[in-house]
Amino acid sequence: MAIETSKFESKEMESENYTNINKISLKKNNYRKNQSKNIYKENTDHKNEDKIKCYRCGKNNHTAYKCRLKNKIFCRNCNLKGHVESVCFKEQKQLQMYDTSNSNISDEEEIFEINKLHTGNTNTENDKFNITLQLNGKMHTWELDTGAAVTTCSAKYYKENFPNLKLQNTKIKLKTYTDEILHPIGTCLIQIKYKNKEVKERLFVINRDVDPVVGREWIRKLGIHFEIHKLNKVEKDITEKEFKAKLESLLEEYKDLFVEQIGEIKDYEASFKLKESVKPVFLKPRPVPFALRDMVEKELDRLEEVGILEKVTYSQWGTPIVPVVKPSGQVRLCADYRSTLNKNLENDNYPIPRVEEIFSKLSGGKYFCTLDINQAYLHMKTDAATSEMQAISTCQGTYKVKRLMFGVKIAPNIWQRYMDQTLQGLPGTACFFDDIALQGETYLQLLQRIKIVFEKLQKCGLHLNRKKCQFFQKSITYLGHMIDVKGLHPTEEKVMEQYYHI
Repeated sequence: MAIETSKFESKEMESENYTNINKISLKKNNYRKNQSKNIYKENTDHKNEDKIKCYRCGKNNHTAYKCRLKNKIFCRNCNLKGHVESVCFKEQKQLQMYDTSNSNISDEEEIFEINKLHTGNTNTENDKFNITLQLNGKMHTWELDTGAAVTTCSAKYYKENFPNLKLQNTKIKLKTYTDEILHPIGTCLIQIKYKNKEVKERLFVINRDVDPVVGREWIRKLGIHFEIHKLNKVEKDITEKEFKAKLESLLEEYKDLFVEQIGEIKDYEASFKLKESVKPVFLKPRPVPFALRDMVEKELDRLEEVGILEKVTYSQWGTPIVPVVKPSGQVRLCADYRSTLNKNLENDNYPIPRVEEIFSKLSGGKYFCTLDINQAYLHMKTDAATSEMQAISTCQGTYKVKRLMFGVKIAPNIWQRYMDQTLQGLPGTACFFDDIALQGETYLQLLQRIKIVFEKLQKCGLHLNRKKCQFFQKSITYLGHMIDVKGLHPTEEKVMEQYYHI
């Protein structure tokens, strides 16, 4: 709108305050000749203008393209901007009087606007209003575009579908919404049939790879009337009882997702890049507290059995492990890579999502679900060189780690990148490392989103921790905040911490 306003004002300034001087000649004879030519040209121009009637304001002294009132006038008949009631095209009588193909209109004086040009590779099919017409005896589906003055197609489309139609040269120019002027290859007359109407109209052929578009010229001639309504698709929701029944059926269908074994991501391997001139570092194992020794040895045996660890007799790299007791009482084996691998690794700058971004994806939900990936990092395989870099030194010897290990500084970035790619484009779905949260405005919407995420995770080879998953909640605690239908709230723990801090 700003561009159109500025163009209109600049045209007004030019017409009111400035006079165009095309040529200045110092020779008297040439001046007289040129003056006589200009007078003749002005007279012929006035004659042509008298024959032309503007189909916007109805006056006879200019064309519709040059009309200065087109953005200031409204029609009382159709309530549209750009013309007055006396020349409204909704009256069939006016169509004949102001036909844009009238022979009185000079090709040189007309520049038709074609506000949209879709390339052949467009992915906006859902945004189009299409119409099916019979053109020269065959059915064609083209796009309706009220922003285009005339009907256009590409030279390729013309050769493939209308090779028998003869092209005629034209001086008419086409202008896009960016003010780019296009010169058509030519025009051809084509037989059109739509419902009970049959007409013969011109088609402009453009030397560009664009989609065919039906413009206002054809729309008026064919008497096409259509209304655009905002459609809100409302799906009938299910009851809470039906939701729980369908959820149980869904959990049974995807029961392989909840196997307690650690899964394996398919067709993806993590790879580390070392800095230049790095020498491998090996550190001897640290003593493990006797209270945890049995648990640590059992966990090492379990990880070796499932193929995550591989015992080796020699390794250039070696990092001591750090056992971490989880709230469930189980032990998670991490490694202290700060003094060995982390300082020698190139950084992975993939951005970790901000908390505000996560919460924005969950806004507007009434019902919520959280999913927890079981020992997430251990699902991701590593290449041979990376497996050796992650080698751990333990009380039972040295192990090469064949999966992404806890404690590597770039492991969170690698994992978050993979999860973002996996869940990309899913509405109402957020992921922060191994925690996935979903929201839905209705039971049915939430159930549909859960199923889509299940399909994605199963296809990738990921497994979920059934005990930590919550499938139907009206409020959830996620990343230290409580989320419900009313929005985001601090948890009681955070409020008490702030209270005691004060």
